[in-house]
Amino acid sequence: MASMPHEAPSKPAEPLDLALARLDGAIIALRRAVAVREAADGDTAHTQDDLARLERDRADLAERLDAAEGRADRLREANAEVAKRLVRVMELVRRMDRGL
Repeated sequence: MASMPHEAPSKPAEPLDLALARLDGAIIALRRAVAVREAADGDTAHTQDDLARLERDRADLAERLDAAEGRADRLREANAEVAKRLVRVMELVRRMDRGL
C-alpha cells in the first residue's frame, strides 16, 4: 500500500496574522462604504441640480401665468366694453330703423 504524504498539521494563526486579516477585512469594507457614499453623493448632486432646474422652471411658469392672467383680465375688460358699445349701436340702429 502506498503511503499518502503526510501533511504537516497547520499551525495556529498567530495574533499578528489574525490582526492583519481583520485589518484587510476592515479596509475592504471601508472601500465599499466609500464607493457607496461617493455614488450617493453623486446622486445627491444630480438631485440638487434637478431641484434647482425645477425651481427655475417653476419661477418661469409662475411669471408666464401671471402675464397670461393679466392678458385675460384685459381681454375680459375689452370684451365687456365692446359688448356695451355693440348694444348701444344696436339700439341706435333700431331707433333709426323705426324712424324710417
